[in-house]
Amino acid sequence: MSRDPHIALAHELVHVLLDDGTHVYTSGNLMRSDTSSENVNLTEGQCALMRQRGRDNRLLD
Repeated sequence: MSRDPHIALAHELVHVLLDDGTHVYTSGNLMRSDTSSENVNLTEGQCALMRQRGRDNRLLD
């Protein structure tokens, strides 16, 4: 059970769009293994890669 289910859902969606199950250790990053309201940011690189892989996998238009 997550304290922040909406953040956990966003975290899992990013895993799907990135087609990658890895986590990061950067403070404040959404892709930390500990989902919480303090970890909600993505880097520009993560966003760009997520968009590209989402398009490549036909998950995004």
